Amino acid sequence: MVIFFANTRASVSYFNKLATFISGSSLVYRPRVLAVPAWRALLDMPRSLLIEYLSRSTKEFQAHHQRLPGVLWTIRQWLAAHWHYACDRRFLDRVTPTMVVVWNGLQPRRSIFVAVAQHNRVPCVYMENGLLPQTTVCDGQGVNANNSMPRDPDFYRRLPLAPEPEQINLTVREVRATRQISGKSLPDRYIFVPFQVDFDTQIVLFSPWVRDMRGLFREMLEQSHAMGSTQLVFKEHPSSKRDYRHLHDMLPPGRGIFANEYATQTLIKGAEAVVTINSTVGIEALLFGKKVVVLGDAFYAIPGLTLSARDSKELASALARLDQFTPDEILRRNFLAYLKEHYLISGSTRTADMEHCRLVKERFDVILQANKG
Repeated sequence: MVIFFANTRASVSYFNKLATFISGSSLVYRPRVLAVPAWRALLDMPRSLLIEYLSRSTKEFQAHHQRLPGVLWTIRQWLAAHWHYACDRRFLDRVTPTMVVVWNGLQPRRSIFVAVAQHNRVPCVYMENGLLPQTTVCDGQGVNANNSMPRDPDFYRRLPLAPEPEQINLTVREVRATRQISGKSLPDRYIFVPFQVDFDTQIVLFSPWVRDMRGLFREMLEQSHAMGSTQLVFKEHPSSKRDYRHLHDMLPPGRGIFANEYATQTLIKGAEAVVTINSTVGIEALLFGKKVVVLGDAFYAIPGLTLSARDSKELASALARLDQFTPDEILRRNFLAYLKEHYLISGSTRTADMEHCRLVKERFDVILQANKG
C-alpha cells in the first residue's frame, strides 16, 4: 500500500488524484490534532529527531517574525513534536505501507512523518513543484539540494551531446503583495539578483551564510563598488509578503535598481550574469546560456556549469572572474537535457491528467525497485 501524507489543501487535492489513479492500493493520510497516539512512543522520540525538529521550527519562526521565539512557544513545539511522532508511529505500525509519499518533506511536521517511515524501513518518495515549467519532481532521495541529480560534471560530459535547449516562456508567478515600481529603464550592463522567500526551506535549510534577502542585498551592494559600470538589478519574489521598500532607498544612483515591474525572463535575457542563493532562476538562466553564481546549496552548483561562493571573499573572487568564465557548453546542454528528459516528470500538480498520474506511478515503481535492490 502507498500512503500519501497530506497536511495542506493543495497536497490533499493532488494526492487524492494520484491515489484514485493507483486505485485500492493507496491511501491519503491527513494527520489530525485529535488523533490517538501510540502511548509508549510519546517517550521514544529519538533525541536527534527532536533537536532537528526544534531547530527547523525555530529557524522558520525567525524567518517569519525576525526574532527568537519565547519559552512558551518552545515548550509547545517540544510537546507537539512528541505528539506528532507518537501519532505517526501508531498509524504506520497499523497500516504497514510499502511506500510513503510526502510533499517536499523538509518542513518540521513532514520531517517527523519521514523519520517514522524511515524508522519502519519504509521507502519514502519526495514530491515538489518542477524545476522547469509544467513539470513535477518525484525523487526517492529528497528535493532541492538533497535531490538525486548527479553532481559529477564528468557524468554529464560522458553523455551524447544534447541539442541546444528549447527556448521556453517562463511561468509568470502571481504577485501576492503590492510591489514598489521603479519606473526606470534597465541599465545597459547589469547583474540580475533575484530575491527568494525568506522562510522557504531553500533559505532556512540550504543557505549557510546568507541569512535572508536583506543579507543578500547587503552582500551584493558591498561587492558593487568593484563592478565598474556594471550595475545590480534586484527583483523581489512575487510570493513574498515582506516589505523591502527601505532597500530601494539604499541603492545609490548608478549602482542599480529594483525592477519588480519587469518579467523575470526579460531580466535574465538582458543580464550579463545571474547571482542567486539557490533559486530555480539559476536553472532558467542556464537555459538562456547565462553565467550563474550560486551562493547557497544547490544541485546545479557544479564546477564548470556555474561559479560558487561560500563567503564574501569567494563572492568577490567569483564576480571578478565573470569576464573570463564561460559555462562548459557540453556540460550545460547535457545537464539541462538530463534534468528535463530523465529527472523531471512532465505535467504540473495543478493540471495533473491521467498521463501525468501514469508517469508518477511509473516513477514510484522504479523507486520501489531500487529500494528492494
